[in-house]
Amino acid sequence: MPATSLKEVLSIVQSGHFENLVGTVENDWFECKGAPYILANRNDKQEFAKDISGFANANGGIVLLGAETKINDMHRGEEIFRIRSFSESLVDIEQYFDVLKSWIYPSLYRIEIEWYASVEEPTRGIIAIHIPLQPGSRRPFLVNRFVEETARMNAVVFGYFERVRDNTDPTSVEEIHRLLRDGLHYDTLSANLGASEERIIKQSVDLSIEDTSDSSEITRERVEAAISAARLESRPAYVLTAVPTAAVAVSGLFESRSSPITQLLERPPEIRYGGFDITVGVHPQIVEGRLRRAVTEGRDLELWIDGTLIFIAPADRDFLSWGSYNPQSYLRINQIALIESAYLFVNLYKVLQPYLTPTPASTIFTIELRNMPTEPPVVLYPGAMGGYMFDANVAPDSKVLEEASTSGDWEPAEVAFDLVKRIYHWFGFDEDDIPYTEEVHGRRQISEQKLREITQ
Repeated sequence: MPATSLKEVLSIVQSGHFENLVGTVENDWFECKGAPYILANRNDKQEFAKDISGFANANGGIVLLGAETKINDMHRGEEIFRIRSFSESLVDIEQYFDVLKSWIYPSLYRIEIEWYASVEEPTRGIIAIHIPLQPGSRRPFLVNRFVEETARMNAVVFGYFERVRDNTDPTSVEEIHRLLRDGLHYDTLSANLGASEERIIKQSVDLSIEDTSDSSEITRERVEAAISAARLESRPAYVLTAVPTAAVAVSGLFESRSSPITQLLERPPEIRYGGFDITVGVHPQIVEGRLRRAVTEGRDLELWIDGTLIFIAPADRDFLSWGSYNPQSYLRINQIALIESAYLFVNLYKVLQPYLTPTPASTIFTIELRNMPTEPPVVLYPGAMGGYMFDANVAPDSKVLEEASTSGDWEPAEVAFDLVKRIYHWFGFDEDDIPYTEEVHGRRQISEQKLREITQ
């Protein structure tokens, strides 16, 4: 059974039974390398420092050296399929520590780098680099790179990296500036935080009762802003929205970084380990006193004070079409990614209902694909994963926007099915072609149990 927690990964590594790691999926706290870091030149050292600092700037994690990964259609993230153990003599662990010490500032807290022998072959093993959760007072951790001194310039260039999902992404110069600026003003900010957020709440509640007659136009403007924030303007994009049909206000949205509603946005409910969830992986920030937004390059999850919820992700191989092996021939939408993410989005909005005042009498959900390529075509298969190419249908256009509405006491599984079926209809499929569903009381809906069983 693949490991599903950092504790389980460490336990397996320490036991020496590395074969038990096969099937474990990379995520925001776990990364694998098929071979040790060589550290032969400056680029190697910078790559090493980038990977480790990325975990340190997030919530910590573990890097395994000697585990090879590959894409699996069933999971978001690559999974271990082979262990490539090596001799301990190939790695100088002290050099690893020296590089981290000289390339990352400030120094990392209690990092562990150890070689573990295999039970089956004691002369060979793998290396585990454990980065524990770092004290907030030491962040951010910066990677420095010294530029060659010339007659006219002697400078130091540095970068900031943070682990997001299964990638370690560089941070823009604008974001670095914001982090440094916020750090410089932290004492002032913390002293005035309560009063400031109280003022923001009052202002935002006033905003929430604006005229909503043009709500669809306002939502489109917000989606465009979210697309821009996630830098998906020129890429295939997948968009989900939820908009109450009458004015509401979200209570506690700007209360604190640790409030229940903020935590829901930072870590939305999931169905299964390694699934196609809607977690962005960063803390949602207050924007203009109007919304909380968790955003990275390619992903955005945001909740507005008037109850509008938006999720955006790439519609290409980075999310919705995960596992497309022939992108030059066609882009294949991953059925699991589509169905699971749509269900989790609708379910999140249901979980958020207690924070909406008054509770919306009805809500409009939309599902959208945009900037989809026509050459090569975008295709969708009927049934579960693993269909044949001749069964696929081609998208009739480069974009689609469909909606479903709720009223009264609604079930997330039914609403999610209503959204997904519209995409299947667009591709020319019957509702019977939609997998991972079930009929309950005569109504078709997404089956959470069938989605959960995908990895079992």
